[in-house]
Amino acid sequence: LRCIDRCKELIRAGESYELCLTTRLTAEAEVDPLTLFGHLRELNPAPYGMFFEVPGLPGPDGKDGSGFAVLGSSPERFLRVDRAGVASCKPMKGTARRHLEDPALDEEAKHRLAESAKDQAENLMIVDLVRHDLSAVCEPASVR
Repeated sequence: LRCIDRCKELIRAGESYELCLTTRLTAEAEVDPLTLFGHLRELNPAPYGMFFEVPGLPGPDGKDGSGFAVLGSSPERFLRVDRAGVASCKPMKGTARRHLEDPALDEEAKHRLAESAKDQAENLMIVDLVRHDLSAVCEPASVR
């Protein structure tokens, strides 16, 4: 409940108008982080993965400077910055699964998505959130 109260405080302070509560897992392990990431990708071969290893800095618990690693696997691309510095996001909210093997079923899914007020509202909300987040770190008037 403290997390929910903190989220409400941040929303009232104007830091965000929607927050997603997730569960953080922090663990000490005697395993090579890259090997662990390889196992994660085998078990969950989602199209977007991330792996950051930061040696020499204190970990999230603030202990020694042995470093830490952050890894994950997701079906959606949260952020991409290309070599030209162009940032893009491809969230999945307000979308529908494609049925490329069955054009009729694919067309039906497209029609249901186009007619769904809930999915359209969700999509607009996510687009607005992405614009807001990118506008905080991108050149003024460059987000489209």
